[in-house]
Amino acid sequence: MLKKYVVDTNVLLNDPQAVLKFEENDVCIPLTVLEELDHQKSSDRDIARDARAAIRQLDELIGSKDPINEGVDLPTGGKLYILQTLKKEEEQFIEPTCNDDHIINNTFRLQDNFGDQVVLVSNDVCMRLKAIGVGVKNVQEFNSDIIVEDPDLLPQGYVELPPKWLESLPKDSVVAKSCGETHILAECVADLLEEVEQDIGINDWLLNEEEGIAARLEGQSDCEEYAIFTFHNVDSLMRRNAAGIRPKDILQAITLDAILDQEVDIVIIDGAAGTGKTLMAMAGGTEIVKGKKKSYRMQEIVFSRSNDTQFKEIGYLKGGEAEKMAPWLEACNDNMKIIARDSKNKKFSPEHSVCMSPDNEDAFIFFKNLGFMRGRSINHTYLVIDEFQNLTPSQAKTVLSRAGEYCKVIIMGNLGQIDNDYISPRSSGLTYATEKFHGQPFAKVVRLGEVQRSRVAAFVEENF
Repeated sequence: MLKKYVVDTNVLLNDPQAVLKFEENDVCIPLTVLEELDHQKSSDRDIARDARAAIRQLDELIGSKDPINEGVDLPTGGKLYILQTLKKEEEQFIEPTCNDDHIINNTFRLQDNFGDQVVLVSNDVCMRLKAIGVGVKNVQEFNSDIIVEDPDLLPQGYVELPPKWLESLPKDSVVAKSCGETHILAECVADLLEEVEQDIGINDWLLNEEEGIAARLEGQSDCEEYAIFTFHNVDSLMRRNAAGIRPKDILQAITLDAILDQEVDIVIIDGAAGTGKTLMAMAGGTEIVKGKKKSYRMQEIVFSRSNDTQFKEIGYLKGGEAEKMAPWLEACNDNMKIIARDSKNKKFSPEHSVCMSPDNEDAFIFFKNLGFMRGRSINHTYLVIDEFQNLTPSQAKTVLSRAGEYCKVIIMGNLGQIDNDYISPRSSGLTYATEKFHGQPFAKVVRLGEVQRSRVAAFVEENF
């Protein structure tokens, strides 16, 4: 039986092409949704681009046709309808106090006429629960944009080895090769992954800090009989210095290793507040751009982030792009102060390193707005994008496709701190990037662990 899907605003904002992904079924867009898209298209939030894209898509489909009475044929086989908001004198199934209520009333009206054929689709869990609570029979999340069912099962970039695992392997299953390579029988690695219920990809690590084991997966032998690892000295990893900063735990160490690795073009860092994401990113970037090693060929750091926030918007900001972005990017300044102090190099302090005016000739860090990324080609640049969890997959594609020649990309985020009302951990751009890039030879995914900022921050993360 063909269905009639009533689509909420957040579905279109998360995927502007969503109306084309309901197969041969009918798609119904409440007028309230169009009003919300219109409101969002001119906002200063990152979601504005997707609002405009969704509006363009609907305009192309509808044109001069009648979407209210006759419906508009969709290329998938169904029809597209616009549902008018119920008037005050019409029967209201629930008393409307917000836009969600108008959408639920539209759903009720269709449900009266078409019964179980009607399905309300929303990525807002509160709206779904409310709709179920007031009597909507069929409610579901938009499945097309769900990247993983359980974000906790996303690759974390390393596997913690059980005690004595390496010693327990049969002697003929581990073969030492030249150039520091060690070949481990793929069957043994597969048994390990089954035991710990994890996956492993190229550039992932086997770790057991107590036993001094840190081995990075480089690939497989030609016959795929062996997995090829490079073993690293844990103490050397922990002593590695980037612009005066040393890692505080083994996960920060492998993060810094990936950042400084010239064969890795993109590093995806997931971690709670205080785990060292920004510090590792900025220390590594400063070392790459201002260090003695010239082979990196990167001349500047560009720092940007999503503008979504859980707190009240700060309103209009005067000045140029850098000045407008500065309040959003204080995390960069905070960490550059630490880097300047630990490296004993005053030129790394924010007043010298961050470009806030053309007169600052020492500056090598530039604040940029993600809204101006489309159409650019970013070359010879160390590109840092913070709060990536607040981007949609389509926004992530727009931003990451800007990377050009000698551009290293560092994206950071925390799926536990999504401030965008239209995104969930299952559909976040950070989830999307993690899933897509994991295992690529030019990419590194890592999920940081313990909070290193302070005892207070660690306690808050654990207990609040």
